[in-house]
Amino acid sequence: MRRRAAAKFADPSDWLFTDDALQQATAQPVAEHRARRLAGATVHDVTCSVGTELAALNNSAGFALGSDIDPVRLAMARHNVGDVELCRADALRPVTRDAVVLADPARRRSGRRRFDPRDYTPPLDRVLAVYRDRDLVVKCAPGIDFAEVGRLGFSGEIEVTSLDGNVREACLWSSGLAEVGVTRRATMLDGPEQITDAEAGDCPVAPAGRWIIDPDGAVVRAGLVRHYAARHGLWQLDPDIAHLSGDRLPDGVRGFEVLDELGYSEKRLRQALSAHDAGAVEILVRGVDVDPDALRRRLRLRGSHPVSVVITRIGSGTASRATAFICRPSR
Repeated sequence: MRRRAAAKFADPSDWLFTDDALQQATAQPVAEHRARRLAGATVHDVTCSVGTELAALNNSAGFALGSDIDPVRLAMARHNVGDVELCRADALRPVTRDAVVLADPARRRSGRRRFDPRDYTPPLDRVLAVYRDRDLVVKCAPGIDFAEVGRLGFSGEIEVTSLDGNVREACLWSSGLAEVGVTRRATMLDGPEQITDAEAGDCPVAPAGRWIIDPDGAVVRAGLVRHYAARHGLWQLDPDIAHLSGDRLPDGVRGFEVLDELGYSEKRLRQALSAHDAGAVEILVRGVDVDPDALRRRLRLRGSHPVSVVITRIGSGTASRATAFICRPSR
């Protein structure tokens, strides 16, 4: 487990884990980002598990306390983060009054994911009810239904965070901790860059320019594609599809330089790729029922140049069409 933990932590060589705890443990850079947002506060991690959030809070919070109902995980936390106050307690039976509450309800049982937030341990609806009058931060699965969260009584900010190109989590920040006017935030730790729904979200829809950009998953998941486009001077290829285009790339962002555009069919794509002497091909798909791996196998390319293919839907109703762009990736 320490070898596996190296993918999440800089140095887990002396840590103790359970298998489920490691699967759900927050990656160190994500925990450190959250801790920075809580800098100087008194924070009670009510589901501290083996201590991964506490390790980050210990360097930022004014005071940090951890508790867990599982005595084994609590003992591991005491070993892993020995200089933080710890106690055994049920997260649904508060033992503090004025601290910011941090919760990371378990979303796995024996390695299997649970998707209904009412099936979390403790259930999300009960966490929100118990701490409805407290400043509260709740780490959730990135795929959680935002509308369902609202129906469970949450109001505040939902922050979607990505790291190493992958969406890692959705985090709920209660109104007292949220930035004024912000209900959605995308945080890309690779950039780093953050964008919120308080920013301008108007962008045009137009044909492809020099570059196609597939926005970071955090931007897409947070519903901030238009806001991201407006910030960087980009436009949408279709108002309902996340692919963006522009004549320049945002700094540090990977893009796809358009070499060719064609109405998508497998036969036409194979012929066009052959004309471009394409060999290895990366395929990105949005809004079209195409399996990239299966299509790659069927194309049977024998060329010498690596290319990227962006297959996307443009238009709606009877005007809808699948379009393929043969591109050169920026990196």
